[in-house]
Amino acid sequence: MLWASQHARATLLIGIGFLATCAGAGVAAASNEAAAIVATSPTRDTTSPITPVPALDCVTGVGYPDFDPFPTGQLNVGAFFDRLRRSTTDHFMVKYFVPPTPGRYRIEGFSLRVFASGGSDVLQAAGVIKTRADKPRFPSRDALQSLQVLRVDGRGLDIDTCVDVAPHDILLEPGDAAWLVIQFPIASHFIGVLADVNGPGNTDRGGDYLSRDSGDLWYRPDPTQSVTYDWAFTPYVSSLARSPETWTAWTAYKQLYR
Repeated sequence: MLWASQHARATLLIGIGFLATCAGAGVAAASNEAAAIVATSPTRDTTSPITPVPALDCVTGVGYPDFDPFPTGQLNVGAFFDRLRRSTTDHFMVKYFVPPTPGRYRIEGFSLRVFASGGSDVLQAAGVIKTRADKPRFPSRDALQSLQVLRVDGRGLDIDTCVDVAPHDILLEPGDAAWLVIQFPIASHFIGVLADVNGPGNTDRGGDYLSRDSGDLWYRPDPTQSVTYDWAFTPYVSSLARSPETWTAWTAYKQLYR
């Protein structure tokens, strides 16, 4: 796993699988503080592919999945650091998103799949945090405490759980990017989200990060290890018309000097 310090303001240059393919966006990462560590297996592996659903019931727009569809496992961010895989509200998972082509977009929301081995499967919060594509920055502690949607009810592994941010009117102008963020609850039982895990021929998309300390340190599964992880989050966006250009008549400028 790779890590980077938020307080050291490490510069992020991240490579995203389909984004690199579609938009030529950028490369990997970190600062001179970045280092590799070995983590215990964080998943409960299955061999079932992700079953598509006809339509989302709370998100509109076009979806841009950034993961291979199978095989899958359920991932808990706490599993990277706790053999009992307990979660707390300090645990966050984020996925980086850049629109596939330049333009103006509105983020309608994103989907994921949530599984609980017992008890509640309600996530503490979820939302979207904007950044810049040329110099993306990890979400700060303050930003992580201001996510738009509180208490996201999981719907199990067979159907998408939808995070609807359309009412918040999150716009991406040309050059903008976004983090899709979920916050785990306090739970003594396993709560996981679906991830693409080490499938035959799949690739590490490079846009998946997690934090166990409210963003003070960010971690990325080490792509040099034999197991790859891609969070199965799908952003949904709508294209918007370009902002109208405004022109000021030369006579108006002359008025300034009279």
